[in-house]
Amino acid sequence: MATAPVDHPVLAVLAFLSALPFGWPVMRAFGRSVRNDIEEAIESPLLSYFAGWFPEWTLLKLFWLLVVLAGLSIAFYKLYVFVGGLFGLVA
Repeated sequence: MATAPVDHPVLAVLAFLSALPFGWPVMRAFGRSVRNDIEEAIESPLLSYFAGWFPEWTLLKLFWLLVVLAGLSIAFYKLYVFVGGLFGLVA
């Protein structure tokens, strides 16, 4: 399935800004979780034996944070396009 470009960039920005209050608790939880991951990595003596510590769990958490924010943004965008279509504001 081919992806369509965003027809209304102003609605896309509005949708993203509308998604932020709903995504804010998720972003705060992500921040606390990453902070805990970093503190564990610093305090763990086992990690001193590894030359390069790669925070794969942190990257997975970041991926899911982005998925949640993108899903919320897309839902709001589709809602705004639908309501705009009802009122004849967008084609």
